[in-house]
Amino acid sequence: MFTSMWYMKSRQQAVPVPNVDFDLHHHKVAYRWKAIVEQLLKGKRLVCLDIPDHYELMQPELITLLKERVPEYVRLSAVET
Repeated sequence: MFTSMWYMKSRQQAVPVPNVDFDLHHHKVAYRWKAIVEQLLKGKRLVCLDIPDHYELMQPELITLLKERVPEYVRLSAVET
């Protein structure tokens, strides 16, 4: 991953330079989150609703998909249909 640019005067061009500190930090954070998520999901069932990630927050089409797919896995008594 390149997060900074270095300007080469001899060639008059910008050259991407890897930011090792950022990459190391990213891996540390990812490792910590993996441990947290594993602990939170331990003994629980994880379900994929197979809904594409291109909807806006509370977009009516997204709400419709959720109302169709969630009740198959979760019993919800106070949900409007």
